[in-house]
Amino acid sequence: MKDYGVKSLVLVRTLTPLHIGMGRSAGVVDLPIERDGFGLPYIPASGIKGAIGARLPEKEREELCGTREKVGAFIPLDASLVTIPVRSLKGVWVSACSPMTLRRFKVVAELAGRENIIKDLDEILQKVAGKPVAAPDPEKIAEDGYAILNEEFQLEVSPVRELESHAKKLKLLEEEEWRFVVLQDDIFKNVIDRSLLRRARVRLGEGKKVESGALWTEEDVPPDTTFVTAFLYSKDRMQEMRKITELVGNYLIFGGHETVGRGIVRLEEL
Repeated sequence: MKDYGVKSLVLVRTLTPLHIGMGRSAGVVDLPIERDGFGLPYIPASGIKGAIGARLPEKEREELCGTREKVGAFIPLDASLVTIPVRSLKGVWVSACSPMTLRRFKVVAELAGRENIIKDLDEILQKVAGKPVAAPDPEKIAEDGYAILNEEFQLEVSPVRELESHAKKLKLLEEEEWRFVVLQDDIFKNVIDRSLLRRARVRLGEGKKVESGALWTEEDVPPDTTFVTAFLYSKDRMQEMRKITELVGNYLIFGGHETVGRGIVRLEEL
């Protein structure tokens, strides 16, 4: 990593529904979102770089993002899922993650040189091991020791008080950190599928009539989902350049749906 000596750990928080698509599918949803090898939503590095490049002035875009002839001074990693909002019969909603998404967070944080904010994460992972749901304050989301999530999953909730302070330290929730819960990996994957938004879309032609083949369904990641990535910069070439968040600000639009108020995210450097 010596060529990229300047590094930032970045949270990507969705403020509106987000569709990062993989093209058409023969499945139930015509336009599903991108998923990684484990079936979890993610934002490809190419999409991050493209959205950032679209906001940069030409000179900075060529220097940071590169051209066909020259490699840029900036490289983003794929943004991995950390938390996703899940409906809860008690408490309305929780922000759920899993041991796997926390381990991914740890890997990216170490790569970005931010070991200080994850130094107690292994201890937390040990405390949540084997628990269907671990929560800082079970009484706020459970009745008789069980939470009902996404109207389908009835799960036993165990107290792990330290999760509240970790949610605050990792900036995974801006307030009400008691909503931060950890689900076991196999449960988490199933719960995610019921948390994604699926909507029918239609395109109207002349006379406001539905065109042939203009009915389709899309899949979105809901607002308040968080992803984690790292921004890597060439140390030598960054001496006269500013970081991405200093150039484009903290807000980006992904997925080409800005005309319908979707795809807005906030970047937060940790």
